[in-house]
Order: sequence, then C-alpha cells, then structure tokens
Amino acid sequence: AVVSTQSTGYYITNNLRRMKWIVLCFAVSAVISGSDAVTCYTAADGTNEECQDTGSGAPTQCYQPKFTDGFATSNWGCGPCTNADICEECTGTVATSGDCTDPTTLNKFQCYTYSTASVTVGAAGDCFTQDNSINKCNMPKSTANNVKLNGCGGVLSSEEANYDVCETELCNVKKCNSDSAGNPVACDADATKCKSPLFTDYEGYADTANWGCGECSDENVCKDCDITIGGESCSTTATKTFKCHNYNGVNLNGESDCLVEESTAVECNMPKSAGNVVKLNGCGGVLSSEEANYDVCETELCNVKKCNSDSEGTLAECAADATKCKSPLFVDYEGYADTNNWGCGQCSDEMVCKDCDITIGGQSCKTTETHTFQCYNYKVENDKVVKGDETSCLTEVNTDVVCNYPVDKSNTKYTAYKSGCGPCEAGATEEKCLSCTEEKCGAKAIAISVLAILAAMLAMV
Repeated sequence: AVVSTQSTGYYITNNLRRMKWIVLCFAVSAVISGSDAVTCYTAADGTNEECQDTGSGAPTQCYQPKFTDGFATSNWGCGPCTNADICEECTGTVATSGDCTDPTTLNKFQCYTYSTASVTVGAAGDCFTQDNSINKCNMPKSTANNVKLNGCGGVLSSEEANYDVCETELCNVKKCNSDSAGNPVACDADATKCKSPLFTDYEGYADTANWGCGECSDENVCKDCDITIGGESCSTTATKTFKCHNYNGVNLNGESDCLVEESTAVECNMPKSAGNVVKLNGCGGVLSSEEANYDVCETELCNVKKCNSDSEGTLAECAADATKCKSPLFVDYEGYADTNNWGCGQCSDEMVCKDCDITIGGQSCKTTETHTFQCYNYKVENDKVVKGDETSCLTEVNTDVVCNYPVDKSNTKYTAYKSGCGPCEAGATEEKCLSCTEEKCGAKAIAISVLAILAAMLAMV
C-alpha cells in the first residue's frame, strides 16, 4: 500500500499537539499542587509531613501548641486549630520557610493528665516550655475543677485554692502521708481522701495504722482531709519533745520524754504526797481541781524536789526519797531560831524548827516575809534616861511597830529589853518600862513625860 505523505504529516502533527497538552496539564497540576500543600510538624520529636488532601482540598495551614504562662501541651498537625485554648495556627515547618516552632527546640517534660471534672489520675502526657525554666504540673483538688492544660504548668494565684501545683516531672500524682515523719505514699487513681491519726499532747498519735490513702473510719482516732499532690492537707503535727522527772509515789523514778504540739507550753508535774499518782509520767500540768495535790512548773526537768536552804530562798535539791522540808521558827525581834534547820528532811526539835510538805520549789517551807523598823536602845546614866544607838527591829510583816524604853531613872543597871525593840519584858511595871507604837518613839514619849512633870510642879507653886 502507498502511504500518503500528507496523511502521515497530519498524524504526526496531531499527536505532537496532544502531547503538548498532556505536558501542559502535568505542569499546571504540579504548579497548583506546589502552591497549596504545606509541610507541618506532627510530633514532639520534630517529625513532619506534607499535608494531604482528605477530600475537601489539601490543608493550607498548620497548628502547634499555644503557650499559656510559659507552658503548653502536645498539639501539632495539619489544618486549622480547633481549640484556641491549647493551640494556635502557623504556616509551616522551619525547613519550608514557615513560622511554626521546631518542637525539638522546646524543653519537654511530663505530667499526669486528669479526666474532665474528675480527680481520677490519667496517663502521663507531654508538656513543653519555650526555655529551660522550672517544670510545673497541676492537679485539681476536687471534681468541681477541670485540670489545666492536661496537667501541664501552674495556675493563676486566684486559682491556687482549687489546684495543687508541684515543680518536678510527673509530680502531680495523688499522695498521702504514710507516717508521722511525713513520708508520702502514692494513692489509687480514684482516691479522694487522705487520713491521719489524731494527735494528743503527751500521748502522741492515737492509732498509727490510720495514716495513708482513703477515708477515716473512726473519728475518735483519726481524721479526713482532701487529697493533694503531697498529702499536705493531712500533714503531720508539728511537735517538740522535752523532759520531766517521773515519780513512783513521791520518790523520783527517772526521766520521761514528753511529746507535745509545737505551740504547747512546757510543763511538768509532781505529787505532793504518796497518796497521789504522778500524772502522765511527770509530763504536763494538772486540772485546776487537782492543784491542791500536785505541784506544776514550767521548765524542762523542773519537777524535782527542792527545799529552801537559807532565809534568802536559795533552793537546794533533795534526795529522791525525801518527803519533807524543814525551816527554823521565826521569832519577832529575834529572827530565825536556828539557821541550821533549813533544808531537806524532817525537823528534829519543834522548839526551833518546823516541817512542811516537800514541793517543786519548797514553797510550803517558804521564808517568812518580814519588815524592819528602828527603835532607840535607851539606858539610865546619872539619874537620867539617855538615848542610845538606833536598833533595827525585825518582825513578821504583819506585826505592829512597838518600841520600849525605861522610866525609872534610879535604876542605873537597866538594860533595854531586846535593845528597845517590841513591848516591855513580861512582868515589867509602868514605873519601870513603857512602850510606844511609832518608830523611834521612845524619846518623844519621855519628853512628853518630863513636860507633864514640870507642869505639875508649877501648878503646885
């Protein structure tokens, strides 16, 4: 067969035109595809991919975490941001000249997530900061509050009453104290309460089995508190320890360690007689109705037996089995009868001393409260009553002021009774001795007597 040159040329030309259209279509398609598709980060490790058409056209933007007060949760991908609270939109990866933040440049740590309106612990989630600032996690205190940023970051100061915040990775887990030392123990995911035993001064914790997670079953021995990150709302009681002497009857019986709350005052007690049993091994005070039978003091190891050792009230510690203090009798104008009778033990001569119950400070054998005043020590010389030196007169504080002085000027051997202090000697007549009730009153009384005698003589003339 003969092929027409014209037909062949037409065929070739027509096919060339078709190929140009095909090439043009591919080119246009490529141009369109290159201008619309974007590359977005899709994971915290920096993984990225070109966004694909899912049926409504290829996405033209990316989304990434939104930082709130410096913290964000994991949110990367293609398309628009659907929750403005936790994400924001960007234009693409750094490699494609977009303005999305490269995830690998962020500080990453983990916090536990919590279900919406729940205090149930969820899985660990990724959290991010834009610098190496401190890590923070948060946890709602009750079901009335939603977790913030899936547990990532802190909360506003106005929200601190409703959230717990901690500063280490995965720290926002429920914990309760497991003992009085404050060692925390992690609780079950759905736990809502901590419990702790009640604390009583001088006795300690009521039942140490009541530390931990869960509700208290007996309010007489334990209490409940809201569960927190570290169990702080069931925190251990701040305590202190001091020592008091213990007693077996009225005999010292070693020392006791006294455990109380930090704010409780230091007190020790001691029975006044063998008929009373020491309270709490000597620790603490006593009821007001028991004060007659016990001594109470307010410093460590103060409840030791003591007696006054002199008239100044200097205390001396007694033997463990001592039951009495003794003190010399006090006599007005003379003082203490026998100063050797101060101290611990029983008086051996009731004419010069007395006994009293032993106490913490020997108060029942306390020194006599006294006062001092002045009298003249008069004497008779050359038929005259002569004023002598002043004498200091010592009496009990409630004793009246009294001085004595001579009247008989012929008695040159007269000696003022007790150097002029107090009343005249028993049996002395008014012709021999007189007394007055003012300090240094003898001279005035004599002057008045002399004037009275002169007046009587003039009246006779």
